[in-house]
Amino acid sequence: MGELLYLNRDKELQPKPDVIQIGTVGNALGKPHTNRVMEVLHSQKLLEKEFEKDKIPVIWSFLVGTGPAINEALEAGTVDFGHYGDICGIAGKAKGLPTTALALGGRGLNIYIAVPAYDQRTQTLEDLKGKRVGFLSGTYLHLMFEKLLSRHHLTEKDFRIHNLGFAEGTAALLAGHIDAYVDISQVIQLRDQGLVRIIYDSKAEEFGFKGTSVLVGRNEFIQKYPDITRRFIQTYVQAAYWASSEEKREEYFHLNTFNGTSYGALQYDYEGTFLRSRNNPLLDDFFHQTYGEIIRFSKQRGFISRAFDLDEWVDKRFVESAVRELGFEGFWNEHQDAGPSLGRKKIAGEK
Repeated sequence: MGELLYLNRDKELQPKPDVIQIGTVGNALGKPHTNRVMEVLHSQKLLEKEFEKDKIPVIWSFLVGTGPAINEALEAGTVDFGHYGDICGIAGKAKGLPTTALALGGRGLNIYIAVPAYDQRTQTLEDLKGKRVGFLSGTYLHLMFEKLLSRHHLTEKDFRIHNLGFAEGTAALLAGHIDAYVDISQVIQLRDQGLVRIIYDSKAEEFGFKGTSVLVGRNEFIQKYPDITRRFIQTYVQAAYWASSEEKREEYFHLNTFNGTSYGALQYDYEGTFLRSRNNPLLDDFFHQTYGEIIRFSKQRGFISRAFDLDEWVDKRFVESAVRELGFEGFWNEHQDAGPSLGRKKIAGEK
């Protein structure tokens, strides 16, 4: 890829990339959109506006294969920044993928376990023992399902696991080819249509028992274009601030329907939580505690072959500098208030 030079704010000549390539989850329902802060960036064309004066095009890739596919793209150099679930970023780093965690992409991500509406007998996880359960392997859904099983003294060996993305997974569930499907809030609209029942959701769990997502960059790109990376993260933090403002709640939900998720499903998923808790981009104490636990759990369960020190992977400077420069100090704090008190709801059939 060729290089041009441009003048940054300090009037120093800096290399400029021909293009900025972003890989994120999306297209699950055949729509070229993603979710949360990344969809704010995408739908409002904030990055395109930021780099328009430099004539640097921004290319978005919405990968149905989610995290594993994004790791492949990062390794191949076909994307420069990747946004995906926690376990995918950790798995990439554990395999030696040369990436750096630059910001948190979201926290408090819920999982749901759905069964066909006609199945009135399945009420608990234990009722699913020996049955066919689908989810997309290698994703935070997989990890959270494993953690849930661990709480109930179960393992994947107690089920017949099928590796299925959303479209094929829900189709298999409705056709009776599997008995349960684990996914995000998109299954709520199937519930609202009377097609499935939800036997478990993580809404009332502590944030540490929910999924997170992370924004990473390729080390080669970061080292070669530090000022471009700085501006990218500053724009990302601006989007996170917008997505964290309660007065933008309805508009934020509207943007997140572009990927095919219903407005009602989003309302249900975010019920009882503040936007600033869900869209906090800081690599804070919560991040270190949560990701340290994920690394340990993933190594124990064989998701990754080696553990690593988070300090080898994380660079807080870009996000912290952006928060200071934009005047957002104190807007996000490290204490994760999940919003109006719900109390942990019992899993169906739990005593």
